[in-house]
Amino acid sequence: MRKSMWRKRISWISLLILASAAASYLWSGGMLEHWINAMFMIGLLLLVVAGGVYVINGGFFHVFSEGLKRLRIIKEKEYGFEDSLNGETREERKERMARWITSVAFTVGLVDTALSFLLLSFL
Repeated sequence: MRKSMWRKRISWISLLILASAAASYLWSGGMLEHWINAMFMIGLLLLVVAGGVYVINGGFFHVFSEGLKRLRIIKEKEYGFEDSLNGETREERKERMARWITSVAFTVGLVDTALSFLLLSFL
């Protein structure tokens, strides 16, 4: 990956870690024990999201989705503008977004869960 892509990903991860920590603090009403619980639950939720995206993107449900596509009655219209201007195909864009969501959700979830364990020492 290019350096600018890594910088974007790291900045998004940092921003989302701060946002989730602040949201869990506000949700807990400033009480330390409730803040730890909220961060742990948000972290677990994000880890589940990252795992789900990883499993779905890995093709685990490929047969199921192919069966649903064959059952579809109304076909999608093609407009000719589905490929991006930089030459990236729809599949490449979909794969890139799945990798991005998985890495960001996994990292933020892992950091939130780790911070909840570190905050336990303050009880």
